[in-house]
Amino acid sequence: MACFSPFNPASHQPPGARDPSPYPGGTRRQSSRRSSAGISAQIAAQTDAAPAPLVTPKIAVKIAVKIAVKRGAMLLILLAALSACRPWGDDRERIEDWSRRNLLGGLEVKIRTPIHAPEGAHAIVTIAATGDLKGWITNTVLYPRRRGAGLAHLAPVIADLRAGDPGLVLLDAGDIVHGALSGILPRRPSQGSAEATGAMENPGSTEKPGSRKEGGAGTSAFPIVKLMNALRYDAAALGNFDMSLGWEALGAAIAKSDFPWLSANLERTGGGTGGGTVLPPYRVLERNGVRIGILGMTTPRVAAYLAPRHLKNMAFSGMEAAARRWVPVLREIEGVDLVIGLFHSGLDDDYDREPILRGKVRIGGGAGKISDTGLGFDLIVSGDAHRLSPRRSTAALGAYAVPVLEPGARGNGLAVATIELSVQGGRWRVNRIARNTLSAESAPDPAAMARVSGELKTIAAHLGQPSRVRIRRVPRRGEFYRCAGALSHRAALSSGIADADAPFSLLPMRWRFEKPRLEKAPLKKRKIVARKKKAVKKRAVKKRLKKRESSKRKTENLALEKRGDKRKAKKKSARAKGLHGRKRKRRSKIQPRPLLRADLYRWMIYRENLVLASLTGRQIALLLEGYVRHLRKWVVRHSSVLWPGGLVVEVREKGSEIVGLRRGSDGAALNPRARYPVWLTDFVWNGGGGLAPKALIARDQKIAARPPVPGGAVFVLREAVFALLNDPGFRVPPECKRWLEQSPGGEDPGSLKK
Repeated sequence: MACFSPFNPASHQPPGARDPSPYPGGTRRQSSRRSSAGISAQIAAQTDAAPAPLVTPKIAVKIAVKIAVKRGAMLLILLAALSACRPWGDDRERIEDWSRRNLLGGLEVKIRTPIHAPEGAHAIVTIAATGDLKGWITNTVLYPRRRGAGLAHLAPVIADLRAGDPGLVLLDAGDIVHGALSGILPRRPSQGSAEATGAMENPGSTEKPGSRKEGGAGTSAFPIVKLMNALRYDAAALGNFDMSLGWEALGAAIAKSDFPWLSANLERTGGGTGGGTVLPPYRVLERNGVRIGILGMTTPRVAAYLAPRHLKNMAFSGMEAAARRWVPVLREIEGVDLVIGLFHSGLDDDYDREPILRGKVRIGGGAGKISDTGLGFDLIVSGDAHRLSPRRSTAALGAYAVPVLEPGARGNGLAVATIELSVQGGRWRVNRIARNTLSAESAPDPAAMARVSGELKTIAAHLGQPSRVRIRRVPRRGEFYRCAGALSHRAALSSGIADADAPFSLLPMRWRFEKPRLEKAPLKKRKIVARKKKAVKKRAVKKRLKKRESSKRKTENLALEKRGDKRKAKKKSARAKGLHGRKRKRRSKIQPRPLLRADLYRWMIYRENLVLASLTGRQIALLLEGYVRHLRKWVVRHSSVLWPGGLVVEVREKGSEIVGLRRGSDGAALNPRARYPVWLTDFVWNGGGGLAPKALIARDQKIAARPPVPGGAVFVLREAVFALLNDPGFRVPPECKRWLEQSPGGEDPGSLKK
């Protein structure tokens, strides 16, 4: 006999529950074309049906008595089954034990009675959500862009919504702090801190992450979190970018947040804690007389690209299993009227297929899949896909069984849902859910900018640090990629083992191509006047010549037309007017400027660490297949293109097969079976881009996690490149000489324009 329990993810719906099919009355296509009245009825039906009430011992005894009257022999069987199931036994004790021992990220599970309202009462709840902010406060400073985006641009929109509904529920779908130039204030890790040693706080401990105040990342400031506190966010989901910072930095952000970070499927696996979740699984709010439960989850795909040290004593469970565990808790124990899924996971599971096939993740995510399983959600907020939807106001259900909001990325918009409810049968029921998206304002909110002005000044000073190299002109894409590969290779060699035993590297060369902003060289006043006079004379001479040539061409065209060659005459007159062949633009002189730290942050947007691995010649050739496709100008994923540092690649005339690898220094051929030390990034080492599984790289091939740098901990590739550019002995490599040059000594390199 199968037993149903709200805390058992493997349990099924109890007997007598409604059909769990997400498309009652038809297929997905038929469901998406129904009227809004039918959709509202479906939502109400789902609210009634999911989840079914638990079989409490009191109810079970009543059923047993009735059965005993009719069939006396069945009583013993039923009592035996109830004693075996014990639906309120071990599971309830387990969840109470987790709550009592602070193993739910500080959450205390409470048994609440449902909110009772008079029959026929009405209420409106407004839900607003952002997602994938990645530290974007504004794009009007540091490096301005044409279209305004960032949390400061959404502040007026949020204020207008809050003025219309003071009970606004403001959420974020994850990826909050890491990514943009303004994400995290620069910090110097203290000796022995997690940033310097690579250690991290034990998530199995009961201490709140980031609660230590002695040095390290625990004292860092997060301007984006400060602004979110001012805007009064209610909850946020955990994102993959947040976890890539390491647990200590993430713990510092959580400690400084006035709102909870949620992840119901990030579970404890060690430390003698006996289970539980690392972060709170949900939050319960009461707005406008309605009790709302917000359940946060993160796609398990995160584990495929994170270093193992970031997931020490932790593991991601399946999203569907976590939903089956916690939605009944919200409905039956916490007594909520609305259940909102706050997921850092796209609607489809395309992103999860590759990690599952590689064996990195056993269970995929997909907010759309959760929506279609009919687990009792009223609304789902789906982040991680960087999509902003719906594009127009709608109350239609769409392609999924539960209404879905996608909140965009980098603060380009706000996803809003207006939920209308009424009391039917003593409980709140959903009548209608209208969804819409609002665009960000073109200018940032002055009050929001004033709150983080000090942090932005500190960030500008940090990013404005110049190097000893100058940008002499805007590079072409190919020049930029070749230079990026060469700089990455030299940075790896200079920051780590510099002897002949580690001369090779396979590092990313396709940095994010964004043209540097350069100004025209200023001219002296005398030169400007001379140029103007010369231009006036030139125009006059051109005018006279044009008149002569036009009269001459007219006579020639008339002669051609008389002969009957009209096509030739037309072509000649078109060429004379300048319709054939583009006029070459005159290039103005560009003023060189120093290459700043900010340029590297724009080009190298990911924080990648260096890893030294021992690879065979055959494995090196397999990792370089993306590079060959890049040379052929074929379609290739950016993360799969690695620069062959210290190597010469020999390729067949056709195809992408590598026929030979040679040392760049002496031309000696590499043995396919011999092992060579090669510098990689932790993204490639952990399986990013599918390269490590493709080359069959084993875990025992790792030599060092970071280069042993005397007197410091420069192991981030971006910082290693900046340290290389500031080295007095550095010389611009040949791949970069077309657009980079050495800064002359004694020149003031300037600072970042604010």
